[in-house]
Amino acid sequence: MCAMRFLLFLCAAASTWAADGRVFSPDSARFRAMADGYWSAVLDSPSPEGVRKGPLFRLRRIDARDETGNPLEGFSAPEFVGSAASRKNLETLQGEVRKTLLNGGFPFAVIDCDLAADSLGLEAVDVFLRARRGDAFELGGVRAPESRMRPETLLRLGLCKICETYNQDRLDLGLQRLRRLEYFESVEPAGLYRDSVRNLLYPAFRLVEARANRLGGLLGYDSKARGDNRLTGYVDVHLVNLFGTARDFDFAFASRPVAEREMRLAYVEPWIFGLPVGARLELDFLQQDTTFWE
Repeated sequence: MCAMRFLLFLCAAASTWAADGRVFSPDSARFRAMADGYWSAVLDSPSPEGVRKGPLFRLRRIDARDETGNPLEGFSAPEFVGSAASRKNLETLQGEVRKTLLNGGFPFAVIDCDLAADSLGLEAVDVFLRARRGDAFELGGVRAPESRMRPETLLRLGLCKICETYNQDRLDLGLQRLRRLEYFESVEPAGLYRDSVRNLLYPAFRLVEARANRLGGLLGYDSKARGDNRLTGYVDVHLVNLFGTARDFDFAFASRPVAEREMRLAYVEPWIFGLPVGARLELDFLQQDTTFWE
């Protein structure tokens, strides 16, 4: 967790007594003003708000480094320079650092945050962020115990690979892709499992299946019919997510007493030659016998 020393200072100030005997509390006007970036705020009874805020302090320099003292790789926050030195901005800044570390394979990093006001009395604040990254983790797989789909199929559908550096943004994009597929009604994260021996992470998903297999039909036999038209009726087979591999199979057959037969066969292959390119193969057959009278 981030050691926000400035915020700790604010909490400490909240337990001191004012000159008129009032005690500062986290809900006091002065505490709120300081948390909004007015570091020099003082109590002022005649003021309508009970506090004189003074100038607004702004962030001037943001220095983020890892435990070796090198600049934190992949992190940049120029949009924060010049913004208010408020609790909200500092917490957001900390979140951006944690996001950078999470996308770099360091989900259990510890972040320390030190703040320093300008030594000459200017309304400027420098931020020093120090990250102790710890061990780097890779993606070991996924867990979805409530789904019929195989974990390796979920990874392929989400465009993720086992043993790649754990990246939360990439995983979130994979979840969005799964939500767009017609296999699930909902896709939600359900936790994160860690293998500390091999430094692997296993995200868990809560999946609600959207489509079910269908098997139906009705067949009859007409012994008085001529030729090969004695079999009548229909068959309807619709198999979704065959063996948990995201492959689909459809078969429909209909035969009518008027010498008419119709058959449809369809198959969905999500990966052609192992590539992330799919295809749907479909075959339609229709036979009709026609009799002409002169």
